[in-house]
Amino acid sequence: MGDELWIHHITPKTGKAPLNDPRLAHLLNVPVGEVVTRRLRVTGPEGEPAFQISTTWIHPRISEEVPEIVRIGCSAKDEKAVDVTQVVIPGDRMEEVARLRRDDSAKWPHQATGPDGPPVAPGP
Repeated sequence: MGDELWIHHITPKTGKAPLNDPRLAHLLNVPVGEVVTRRLRVTGPEGEPAFQISTTWIHPRISEEVPEIVRIGCSAKDEKAVDVTQVVIPGDRMEEVARLRRDDSAKWPHQATGPDGPPVAPGP
């Protein structure tokens, strides 16, 4: 709900840590294992169990300038990543919307010799 008050369920923790997740390191454009500033927050509506775990990885080149980054993804100065926030939310408390785009090579029906093998669904 737009009007519910969210609180921290633990005191937010900030410190240096290696960014070992290859996908997140790629998004932040740092080598896997690079030591960066990490902020961990556990939040949710007041009076309810914790709802969201957020881990923000802050690029070393900006971490001293803006210690209170909240969900900024790219710098206005150079359009490069300055933080990556990983969020964990229970599936029954969220809705995901994604736009899928089919490549021109993904034609139906599939060819028996193609990478998808023979068709498994009846044809039109």
